Amino acid sequence: LGFVQDNDQGHFLAGESSFSNIEIFDGVSCLEDTDFEFNFNECTIDNFLYGVESELNTNHENCVNNAWVELVTLFGVTDSAEITEKVGDVCAEAYAAMQLSFEQITHDKNQFDEEFFDGGSVWNYGKQTVQYGEATNVLSKDAVMVAVTDTDVAGKRAISWPTMHNFGECDLPAAMCCWVADRQADAFGGTCSSSPSYGEGCIDADPDNNSDLCYVDFSRSKRSSHVQDGYSIYGNGAEGGLNCHGFAWSNLCSEGESFV
Repeated sequence: LGFVQDNDQGHFLAGESSFSNIEIFDGVSCLEDTDFEFNFNECTIDNFLYGVESELNTNHENCVNNAWVELVTLFGVTDSAEITEKVGDVCAEAYAAMQLSFEQITHDKNQFDEEFFDGGSVWNYGKQTVQYGEATNVLSKDAVMVAVTDTDVAGKRAISWPTMHNFGECDLPAAMCCWVADRQADAFGGTCSSSPSYGEGCIDADPDNNSDLCYVDFSRSKRSSHVQDGYSIYGNGAEGGLNCHGFAWSNLCSEGESFV
């Protein structure tokens, strides 16, 4: 058993080091040949450790392993980072069995989903209006599955990752969507109005302005912007009304919030 500390100050023989909470174990798992399960609302590393600890205390009273030691031997790993990765794999498999396919939200072809996230489709361009006495392009009706997913599914089940170019590379675990016009009458705080008529009241209507835009680099979204290169710089409110919403998530599979 040896210890190496590469934090010398002055002569390499000088200084003192203290080590505590050292435990040597023989690598025998108490749960290796046991079928066990535990349930929790969110699959995280802390909840997983608590479940293993409870299993050991309840059904394996003679086991000397704590939860960390048990997982080291059970998974055949050597450090906490590897434990976290293994737990993430277990959580991912559990969530995958009950997740909702992203494509089920729109009930449309993948081409529609890509076009929407590229800024196109009737969901982005369609202005609420009236034809033959009936309102058309009403998002609360046309995109009702989005609302249903939000209220009835999102808090209970994971949603599969979208299979489209917009989310192919996401080094920063964050996403944001912005809208530059209001096309829904008398809703969401924008200036689109049903008076004097839907058609006139929603022309060049501004959204609820909650964001400022300074710079856009088109080379970073070539397929969405449909140009090879270029940029735009805005200042002093030149971008006009802009409404943005976004969210971020953990980049660790062992964190429940990473399954969005």
